[in-house]
Amino acid sequence: MVEREPQGPIPGSSGDGRIYPRGHVADALTGQFIVLTTFRRDGTPVPTTVWCARSADRIVVPTGSTTGKVKRIRNNPQVTMVKSSFRGKVKSDVVVFGTARFLEGADVEVARALLADKYGLQWRFTGNNADTFIGIAPDAE
Repeated sequence: MVEREPQGPIPGSSGDGRIYPRGHVADALTGQFIVLTTFRRDGTPVPTTVWCARSADRIVVPTGSTTGKVKRIRNNPQVTMVKSSFRGKVKSDVVVFGTARFLEGADVEVARALLADKYGLQWRFTGNNADTFIGIAPDAE
């Protein structure tokens, strides 16, 4: 993963101004939720708490096609991810930087299966309405 420091506090944190260390995907994204930070055209970070699942080479995130994060990723695919609670409270000092893209075809079915395996009945009752899936490749070392 490429080493770089975020500018200012990580969105979703307490805003204490700390610079968070980089880390490995496995360590950083082991929980139920992550804060996915996308960036507006002017560079303003926008944190969003989301579900995620890991595949061999990427993190997958379900969402709706009309959400703000979809629009922001179309303009700037660079994102950050950090483990969080349901309410977006950051639970780790490890931030993962990555590049997002929209999944299509067979990749969507793989993403659906990964999310169903991870979230079980929760996914079947609430997550199945996602119509867009984002694949995030962590930055290479």
